[in-house]
Amino acid sequence: CSWLLKAITVIIRCPTQHPLPQDQTICFTESFKALYERGLLHPELVPKLLINMTAQEQMRIMHVMLQAGFAVPHQFTADSSGFLVPALLPPMLPPTDSVPVTPYTVHIAPYTTDALELTNVFSGEQLARLCHQPAGTFSHMAALLARLSQASGMCVRTPSLSRTAAVVSLGPHDLVLVENTELHTLEVRLNTRNALGAVRQVAQCFHRLCAARFVALRQALLVPLDGVFVRVKDVHAAFLSGDAVVRLGSLTLQRSVLLHKLAYILPPVHTESTFHCFVTYRHGLRDSLATHSFVDALQ
Repeated sequence: CSWLLKAITVIIRCPTQHPLPQDQTICFTESFKALYERGLLHPELVPKLLINMTAQEQMRIMHVMLQAGFAVPHQFTADSSGFLVPALLPPMLPPTDSVPVTPYTVHIAPYTTDALELTNVFSGEQLARLCHQPAGTFSHMAALLARLSQASGMCVRTPSLSRTAAVVSLGPHDLVLVENTELHTLEVRLNTRNALGAVRQVAQCFHRLCAARFVALRQALLVPLDGVFVRVKDVHAAFLSGDAVVRLGSLTLQRSVLLHKLAYILPPVHTESTFHCFVTYRHGLRDSLATHSFVDALQ
């Protein structure tokens, strides 16, 4: 195991602080810059870094990195693919990357204690005290979202990723994921109102991340409303009740006001007609993800 860890640190490191002899011949190559400036690992760079390893050992190291989440499969262009290394993402998005206007917000609140389950309405101070985001959570979440975006088959923009923000597309939705360091939440910013399907996909992505890396971590989906934060599931329950006046903890709102302020995360039950759609697809990871994304977009 020690040789595996040592080999992984040959790839995951800061070449300025921890230079290696082989860097002298490859440090000016585009693949070297892509890895240590944007976290993009091109397959042809692996043998140049692991020069003392056999081809079989190199394959084993990459397999371990993929299994442990140190690397994620990633599509660079239509005809070029490799890996994304979350730990080597840049600290901020490059200034040349475009960021869409995203007026709608949902928070993923990670927590480990039952205290967050004792109430339905939260202040910012409560979230800052109760939420817990382990180191590396955001980078891995950004990498998984990029993978989901590309696997959906409807990726309309190239993912732009950093350790503090990520811009991806999920079907027709552009979304920005931001690490909220004050509230200790993951802030999902959306550009369209009918975004419930995209919100669900992001929540499922975070659930898979917790199951793989942070088993003690749970999540609550929250939306800002009149200076506080309320649970998405409580908003849904209040809306589906059909009451003219809805109550969310200490908040009391007219149904029309709720619809106006939070329509972007409400289920589409208020439409006048119901449409049925039959979708056939080949069962498998890529086709299954694409179909689920398509069905969510129909909602």
